[in-house]
Amino acid sequence: MALLKKVLSQIQRVTDLIGNLLPATAGDDIVGELRACGMEVGYEEVDTLRLFEGSFYQSVDAARCCSKPLLAYIHSSGHPQAVPFVKQALSASHTVDLIKNHFVFWAATANSEQGHICASSIVGTSYPLAAVLYPHKVGSGIVVLKIEGHIDSGELCRRLTESLETCRQVTDTQRTNAQNAAERERLRSEQRRELQEAIATDLRRQALDNPVQQTEQEAPPPPPPPPPPPRDVEPRIAVRGQLPVEPPPGPDVSILKITLPTGEFIHRRYHRSDPLQLVYDTVTAHSSYTGNNFHISTTFPVRRLSPTSTLEECDLFPRAAVVVHEVDDV
Repeated sequence: MALLKKVLSQIQRVTDLIGNLLPATAGDDIVGELRACGMEVGYEEVDTLRLFEGSFYQSVDAARCCSKPLLAYIHSSGHPQAVPFVKQALSASHTVDLIKNHFVFWAATANSEQGHICASSIVGTSYPLAAVLYPHKVGSGIVVLKIEGHIDSGELCRRLTESLETCRQVTDTQRTNAQNAAERERLRSEQRRELQEAIATDLRRQALDNPVQQTEQEAPPPPPPPPPPPRDVEPRIAVRGQLPVEPPPGPDVSILKITLPTGEFIHRRYHRSDPLQLVYDTVTAHSSYTGNNFHISTTFPVRRLSPTSTLEECDLFPRAAVVVHEVDDV
């Protein structure tokens, strides 16, 4: 029985790995259904409104990496209000401009697997269903706006604009909480240091007051070492400022999916002739990853990639997935 459970666990792990490496849009013709409603949408940058290609949880992570809220839409072609909502609200020019400039846009059909996952996550019960999520951590978001049923484009834009302000308030709150936590930790460290200095002063005073007794006693243990200094973020900021502009899609451009040790993903395009050092710099400059020592390898078969080799030399053209392995600091 234990062996059977172990085998089933291994099968589930392989299934999850394959699901993370492949786009989760198979069998879900959301682009076709939206275009049938008159909405100019697609997965490429040349489209009027770009739709994120991937699973619901991957879209949350992508929005977190872009520091933008996620607009998720579940389309039910059999619902009488779905087509008017797409034609009159989502497809309006001012709505498209608002979404393009301030949101990561993801959509799925109501009868698809990803549609069910999204609807369950945001607790949606009627269609058409749209929600704005603030991605506050990996694979998870806070629902700041939920729309169930048809509304006009003016009302939709008003609610989306209000959700942006809500997301900004959440960001400010989290930033304030992080600053307060850092200040509390600084005060605790200062108090520990002052306590250690006071203990050392008392021991020296006791030694001066009782020189004979002090020589007979064992030497006091040394004070504990000070806490390690925080990792320096200045090199990360410098590398981020030196990164070249991401190239547009083209015949000589490769698309890489970079998996960090935290489970996050970085999707970025590179020229086929770019050295792997540029990929290393991308990981170093990534705002949510704090590792300093790491190396990059392919997924299967596992090959450690040299920073001096080009993407084409490492068989990473035109599309590939790589994994970042953190090395313990010495």
